[in-house]
Amino acid sequence: MKWTIKHLEKDNIVCMKTAGPANWDQNKKMCEDAFSLAQKYGSHRFIVDHRKLVHGLTILQIDDMPGMLKQIGVTSRDKVAMVFDPVSPISDAVKFFRDVAFLVSLQLLLFSDKKEAMTWLKSGSPAKSKKQCDSNNSCGNCH
Repeated sequence: MKWTIKHLEKDNIVCMKTAGPANWDQNKKMCEDAFSLAQKYGSHRFIVDHRKLVHGLTILQIDDMPGMLKQIGVTSRDKVAMVFDPVSPISDAVKFFRDVAFLVSLQLLLFSDKKEAMTWLKSGSPAKSKKQCDSNNSCGNCH
């Protein structure tokens, strides 16, 4: 898995972009580096662009990811916007991750449009539950 991480100074958002096959160790390293950068700038907002990511994690690894994020310091105060292609092969895995993250009180929403993701990150709006999201399809990716 390849990735880039940068701090968007104007908006104080940490931006991650991934490509290639997902790998647990590399994913963990990327998350640690991104959280470290966020701490450096006092940011609590993250955008992750997974539109070029290839599914490579097991269901158990996806289930463990929110716990890993909490171990490195991500809390319910942080907002994470994930951008992905809703018709890609990773769609079900990304939605499962969203559901598990919600169960451990992480604020994570899915978007197919990066501008909409940035708008949500800049807003004071909290993440909605899967049930709320599914009922009004607010993220555009629930069905």
